[in-house]
Amino acid sequence: MMRFDGKAVVITGGATGIGRATALTFAREGAAVMIGNAFPEAKIVAHPTVVADIWRSLPFKVKRWSPMLGANGPRHPSAPAALTGETILLEGHELKVIGPMQGDHVHATALWAPDIKVLFPGDLVYNRMYLWFGEHDPAAIAGWGRALDRLAALRAV
Repeated sequence: MMRFDGKAVVITGGATGIGRATALTFAREGAAVMIGNAFPEAKIVAHPTVVADIWRSLPFKVKRWSPMLGANGPRHPSAPAALTGETILLEGHELKVIGPMQGDHVHATALWAPDIKVLFPGDLVYNRMYLWFGEHDPAAIAGWGRALDRLAALRAV
């Protein structure tokens, strides 16, 4: 069994450079990979607060990482479109956006598929990992705990 069997990954800039290498690595490990710029009809969305966070951080990230990544860095950094509600309809199934809430980021989100009781917690939940709390104060750590309680209450399968 490969490390990412049964997992899905969306890479917004996966056609070239480090994004392509990342997509190929996930695919080799069994993930179903969707490359955003390879599927121009697909709409990549996120909670509006998350989108604002991404756009706010992009200038810093480009300045910091471009010298190290060189030609492997993204030529045109991008962000998802802002979601216009709290539900995404996928093949007739509702995916409910939960959050933003405290996680490893102050505005973390998760997706919940209520009809099949499946949770896609993203960076809110880690398995067999030691978490980095060096940038979190006690209130943020407690908030992350409350977010985990909220997700656990969904009783995902």
